[in-house]
Amino acid sequence: LQEKSRASDFARMRTISSRSLDRAQTTIEDFVKSYFVLYGLGPAEYLKLFPVLTFVEATIYELDELNEEQTQRGDTAPTEDFDRILSGLIGVLQAKELYDEKVATELRKGIRYWERERSICKALTRCDHIRSERRKD
Repeated sequence: LQEKSRASDFARMRTISSRSLDRAQTTIEDFVKSYFVLYGLGPAEYLKLFPVLTFVEATIYELDELNEEQTQRGDTAPTEDFDRILSGLIGVLQAKELYDEKVATELRKGIRYWERERSICKALTRCDHIRSERRKD
């Protein structure tokens, strides 16, 4: 019962904008055209997966939008909104039993990419010298 309540809380959380949905559309179209054919999936499977595909992709784009805003301001640490939206994404994936170590690893890679992007952009705006960082992956 508590897990259903938690899933319901995440389902009601506002996390994505219309712009993020628009950006997600092209990616989802490419994904469906490429991978559904390879796996013999048709319209019924697409319609079944449509809500989660759309939610995940649009949420990733929303996080990217927040990262861009942070980069423009010269912020290097994630904002409360960023953390809230990321937690919401993870919560929904967990509630749908779609969150596993592979997904967690990919999200960590994306977060690390955004951290590096913010750091590099801040260095460029301050005209600091950019030092190569050893790859930590």
